[in-house]
Amino acid sequence: NLHNGGALPVFVEATCYSSRFAYPNNETLDESLLRLAGGGAVATWGNTTLGLDSGHKNLRERFFYAVFDSGVTELGPVIGYAKLGLDSRNLDLHDTYILLGDPAMDLYMTVVPWTDELFLPLVMRGG
Repeated sequence: NLHNGGALPVFVEATCYSSRFAYPNNETLDESLLRLAGGGAVATWGNTTLGLDSGHKNLRERFFYAVFDSGVTELGPVIGYAKLGLDSRNLDLHDTYILLGDPAMDLYMTVVPWTDELFLPLVMRGG
């Protein structure tokens, strides 16, 4: 139930097959997210096939570094920055990770600073 009105997210997926559009009779997860009326996603960035987790990890880390630490807000350059960090073992991800959305779209975010306070539940053993 992803009815989030005007606050549509960009889905950055570190998984396999979420954008597997090669089968026209089967709608992918990413297509479903984009087509959901009144919710879903404004854009998705996912894999069309199988991939290694190490490459997925590298992509998502560099994606979020570009957005949160480098201040890049346009989606296309963020993805370009992420892909530039791929090593020779994961070059296939240049071709298999795709953006469904507008690469010129700006990411509008409000970053809430971490308060350095964390409250965890306390579990006590009975005696």
